[in-house]
Amino acid sequence: MSNTSNTIEIDIAILRRLISYDPETGELTWKTRTPDLFEAGPKRSAESICRWWNSRWAGTPALACDNGKGYRRGGIFGQKFQASRVIFALHFGRWPDGVVDHRNGITDVNSISALRDITQQQNMKNAKKRSNNTSGVTGVYWNKAVEKWQAYITVDCRRVHLGLFDDLEEARAVRRKAEIEHGYDPLHGLDAEARELLS
Repeated sequence: MSNTSNTIEIDIAILRRLISYDPETGELTWKTRTPDLFEAGPKRSAESICRWWNSRWAGTPALACDNGKGYRRGGIFGQKFQASRVIFALHFGRWPDGVVDHRNGITDVNSISALRDITQQQNMKNAKKRSNNTSGVTGVYWNKAVEKWQAYITVDCRRVHLGLFDDLEEARAVRRKAEIEHGYDPLHGLDAEARELLS
């Protein structure tokens, strides 16, 4: 799964002065800052603000707020950033071109091996099984009108009918074959538990 892209980007050199990243654990930590990173206020100097900030935040987890969907995010200089995009920038020295996909679908795991820069179209081919899925198979549902399992797949934003089947396993096999033919990720349609076992 992936997060949405930010339109605002910080210079990578500045970003590296602000945050450290552990590529094994995926953890981000606020670094100690220097006064040149702050603006003086009407009653406090940049040095005073810097001392306060470091006493409160330096060494603590950065961009660690959950957005309600499992993605980590937080603020940098008053702008909101997704942790996975910042991680990509810190690790590779450039901001991602597309969306940052969590390859295994576990959205709060930000180790660099779990992240990749892909297009939105590619991202749609690595979706988790939807919570309202009743067949247990992504792209297969029970068609009450004809009393058969109906299989479909989305290709280039179009729903493609794959057939009607008496047997769920047959529908599953046809859907899986179509996923392979259209370049879907092998983890597409699996729930979080299955993804964790296979990743």
